[in-house]
Amino acid sequence: MALEACDFRTLENLCPGRVGAPGSPLYEAGRRVFSRAGRIRSPAAVLRPADRNQVAAIMAWANAAGIRLSIRSGGHSFDGFPVRDDGVLLDLRGLSAVRYAPSGYLHAMTGATVGDIARALDGTGRAMPIGECPTVGVGGLVLGGGFGQCTRHFGLTSDFLAEATVVTASGQIHVTNANLFWGLRGGAGCVGIVTDLVFHTVPIQQVTGVTLGWRWDAAVEAILLFTQLMHTAPSELDLQLSIRTTGADRYADEASAGPADVIPGTPRVRIDGQFLGNQDDARSLMRPLLEHPAALHASIREESFFDAVFVSNDFLHDPAPATLRPHRIASDIGRGALGAVEAAAIVGQINELQFAPELPGGAVGIEAINGAVAAFTPQETAFFHRGQDFVYHWGLGDRLPADAGLAARHDALLQEIRHDLAGVLTGGRYVNYADILDTPNDWWGDDTDQLMSVVQEHDPDRILISRLNP
Repeated sequence: MALEACDFRTLENLCPGRVGAPGSPLYEAGRRVFSRAGRIRSPAAVLRPADRNQVAAIMAWANAAGIRLSIRSGGHSFDGFPVRDDGVLLDLRGLSAVRYAPSGYLHAMTGATVGDIARALDGTGRAMPIGECPTVGVGGLVLGGGFGQCTRHFGLTSDFLAEATVVTASGQIHVTNANLFWGLRGGAGCVGIVTDLVFHTVPIQQVTGVTLGWRWDAAVEAILLFTQLMHTAPSELDLQLSIRTTGADRYADEASAGPADVIPGTPRVRIDGQFLGNQDDARSLMRPLLEHPAALHASIREESFFDAVFVSNDFLHDPAPATLRPHRIASDIGRGALGAVEAAAIVGQINELQFAPELPGGAVGIEAINGAVAAFTPQETAFFHRGQDFVYHWGLGDRLPADAGLAARHDALLQEIRHDLAGVLTGGRYVNYADILDTPNDWWGDDTDQLMSVVQEHDPDRILISRLNP
């Protein structure tokens, strides 16, 4: 779609100096996304409002004109969903203030990043569950649920949401009512535009950061020991396992950075995370991993919550060629520890991604989501995947220009691994790792109808582009 000159004049009146027409610096910055393949997308305009009143005015204009809006908090979604060739894009990076209050509440605007939140809490003796990547926008994180360090002990980021300010399709500003609040916690922004967030925090004392390398030839044992430990360990221990391809032409290459546990051309196996306690207790709990002969270069150290949160943040490090960037991320929700057959299937897929010359590499991550996430039932919030054990994220490298044959190969790889792990997968998927093969029912399960009902009440004309109404 294209906007008329009169539309741009109207928008400039509503949002002075913050309207990006095609070709302008604001437009080009706004449409850039994490995955290079997404950077060719061309919305009709990019708007960067300065406050909630401008958001409300833009929303009312779009509703009256029948023009659809897509929203980005300002961080990155792996598939670049908000940046579309249809509609107008609201880039909320201008709404980025963060303030910690002595009362224990943290106030953040939706364009703030995870790094901003962590810095605001650093030194306060308070914490909340946040993601590991500092460039992620907090709005997108919390609205999709929000996994991260301490999830097993504290729950989801959305579970710590105490209040939100939301602009609905009519342009009305709400300080969340019960219906909207239900949809905000896991509904992925389908019900309105969130401008302000208030989180409660909890006291935190000792934190021990963990980094452990592992030999690739024992990767099956690493997966088995890791999932068994995370299935039974106290919630204070929260680890994640990642296996990534290496080499100059591989996705997620880290070899040139020189980590001691990386052998170029061989997949890298690593376990990262934190323990809410001292390092002696952490070592005791992790003994099955630490004393295994395949364990490499363990680092267990007491540190600040801020430092421990970002211990695993090497995902954005990418010295591979410019045509290779993380592009496609998919996910699955799992219940129970893995068996040898499932672990071998995961290793087999990474082996193929590493050594098949026609594939540009990939990765798998396994993150524990049991423990405190189950404090709510699936019906109490729009986050449906309560009472489960793991989220698996599958990373698949891509090329430019887009390659239909490679996309089909990726589809086949996902279908194959899901078949091999069918005995432990629930059929659910995480909306913040959304993939083209997913459906709303995969993300929201039995909550889908209720979420649709909330959207119908507040956005009957489907002005907001969302995962539920693409």
